[in-house]
Amino acid sequence: MRRARRLILRYHACRAKRGLCFYCQRPIGRDVTADKPTARRDRGPDRHENIVAACRYCNLQCHARFGPHAPDAPPYGFYVLLMSAAGLWGHP
Repeated sequence: MRRARRLILRYHACRAKRGLCFYCQRPIGRDVTADKPTARRDRGPDRHENIVAACRYCNLQCHARFGPHAPDAPPYGFYVLLMSAAGLWGHP
């Protein structure tokens, strides 16, 4: 996907969530990344319906903890909220 299109999709995803991370529900600020609820490996399209705004920490942790077998967005979001509630999510 071209960089300009990716930036536009990320911007709209961030506005749709009112500047909150899709996973941890904290304000993102300028540290916004785009993530796909349905991964590219599962034929997730590069369209606005499949792009969510996430803070850099949550996005990086998903791939660091699960590697190439990262879960789709809804299960991972639930995991993040459970870890946050338990005080185990090391969000900066």
